[in-house]
Amino acid sequence: MADPYVDRPLYDRQRNMNRDAPPPAPNPATPASGSRPFCAIIGLGLALLLVKNLHTNLADFDMWWNMATGRSLVQTGTFPYHDVFSYVPTLPVWIQHGWLSGLALYQTNVWLGDAGLQLLRLGLGLGTAGFVYLAARRHGAPALAAALTLAAVGQQFGSGFPAVRALVFTNFFFALSLYLLETARRNQSWRLLWLLVPTQILWANLHAGFLSGLGLIALYAVGQILTRQRFMPLLIVLAAAGSSTLINPYGVAYVREALFVSSTPTTDVPEWFRIWDTLSDHNFGSTSRFFLGLLGVTAVLAALAPRRDLTALLVLTVTAYLGVSRYRHIFFFLLACCVYAPVLLADAMRRVNARLGLSQRAPALQYLAAGLCFLAAFWSVPAYVVNPLLANPRSVLFLAPLSWEYVSPGVPYYPVKALRHVIERGLKGNLLPDLAWGGVAIWALYPDCRVAMDGRNESVYPLKVRNEYFDFLMARGDWRGYLERYPHDMILIKPYERIGKLLAQEPGWRVEYQDRSAVLFMRAPPLPAAQP
Repeated sequence: MADPYVDRPLYDRQRNMNRDAPPPAPNPATPASGSRPFCAIIGLGLALLLVKNLHTNLADFDMWWNMATGRSLVQTGTFPYHDVFSYVPTLPVWIQHGWLSGLALYQTNVWLGDAGLQLLRLGLGLGTAGFVYLAARRHGAPALAAALTLAAVGQQFGSGFPAVRALVFTNFFFALSLYLLETARRNQSWRLLWLLVPTQILWANLHAGFLSGLGLIALYAVGQILTRQRFMPLLIVLAAAGSSTLINPYGVAYVREALFVSSTPTTDVPEWFRIWDTLSDHNFGSTSRFFLGLLGVTAVLAALAPRRDLTALLVLTVTAYLGVSRYRHIFFFLLACCVYAPVLLADAMRRVNARLGLSQRAPALQYLAAGLCFLAAFWSVPAYVVNPLLANPRSVLFLAPLSWEYVSPGVPYYPVKALRHVIERGLKGNLLPDLAWGGVAIWALYPDCRVAMDGRNESVYPLKVRNEYFDFLMARGDWRGYLERYPHDMILIKPYERIGKLLAQEPGWRVEYQDRSAVLFMRAPPLPAAQP
């Protein structure tokens, strides 16, 4: 008799023949998953390991303007259809594909402060891990195989939750969608799929990544079609979920903008680089190499598997392609592996056990040995999480907009002292910032100061304005013309950039403040006219 927890198409055909019959019992030959106390230890250890891997207190560049959007919505009571943060020409309509995440982050910050934002990110990260684990179990994976796969992939969970940002909502809802789709397919409970409709409404207003959820439903529908199983419920839910994304403040324009942003990545941002271009990068290289290694192992396990789930292969193949094409999409493949790879791993261990002529309990012993090795990694948890928390709770839960004095080169940082100088001196006017600092300038200085550019560049600024800004920042072309065309009052840039050295020699500008983090230029008053 085929193992119903592995042979998905066979099991589904059996259920279609008799819908009222209870699901078959697991094959007695299936290895045990271990005792409950051992599973509890593994579960606790896995949770601690994920907390360690998710721990970071660096604030994301885009979080600041996102929260500023939520603050503006609450304080004015009007929806920000038009940009209010910039003084250069902007697009007629600002389509904020993540306005609800800005509101959620702002309100969390108001109610609970930095600790609330950190706990929100941590909760979404652990929730994501929980849903992919449950989806793996629905897919037929033994508990320990699912836990150990999650432990291995969990080493890179920090890449999906690097900071408090709107992207964390997409990762969470992607995992939730995998769980709902896998549960519906496993139990032939198609009514469960209707939960994807309200999920898509919420997801669409939180982040443009909602398109990946629609893609998941489509892949499951294709898998059902190719295996000649029931697919109409998936197509109906796909149509309903797709239509529900129009429930947003912008209507069709919102979906069109999300498609444009997803298909036209920012070439200057490393997150949108191809995987090959990030292998030697200081910040992204380790995750890229892990992705390629995991891709190779998963491909070998899938090629050797005697039974192949076509739907799982479709999802793995598409998410692998997305990860290779853009670093930003690697996490989709990691989540898919957490769901589908445990069954492949368990099947490989059973075949190794059969070749070696070991008893049926040998795989469980192998899981136990792997689990003990996995538990050995928890000794690092106190050093990274527990001890700092006991010494100073803010060191773990505090969002640190670090300045250059506290970080090494290559790590994201903010012009903390320069911004404090602007506030304390009561300086007001138009600020031309470094691109990475535009968001924090909006959060800290608006409405006293407006900015020339920030991380919303594609959704707010016309292409001509963006090109002019980057020409100035890179000190190329007609960079002086950019200074003359727009009414800049202050310029806040990194001190080691070439443009900073040129501005120091530029008539009409003077250094107002400088430290290792940043240099602030002020427009110098015009010289008095010469007396006749």
